[in-house]
Amino acid sequence: MALNDRKLVEIILAIMKACVEADNFSVLQRDKNIDFELQYRLDRNKQKEILLELTTEDYFDSDENRNEPGSYLHEFSKTVSLERFSTGKDEQVDIYVKFRVDHVNTEDQTVVISLHELERPALHPFSSI
Repeated sequence: MALNDRKLVEIILAIMKACVEADNFSVLQRDKNIDFELQYRLDRNKQKEILLELTTEDYFDSDENRNEPGSYLHEFSKTVSLERFSTGKDEQVDIYVKFRVDHVNTEDQTVVISLHELERPALHPFSSI
């Protein structure tokens, strides 16, 4: 269920980015994420850079978290330039980012569930293209 309120997506992004800037985020160590990190040498600084560069135009979906009712998962995709480890060459890579923002002990925390190559087409409701 994509959000149709651009302002709400801007607020979600602002909260996520504040967490990332405060180094209050984590990327789950799932197989796809780990493989992607290794394939493109993504260290924590590069992960931060990718997250901080997300825009409203990169947004495409939000859904309630099945595992945590009341929590929402937000999905974004964008094309970024990354260096492939095996070749040392920069490539344009379509990436997929899914995250949630949790409120824990009076602090917001961002949990990135997915950060890997995009696997399916994404329609961006706020894209100007």
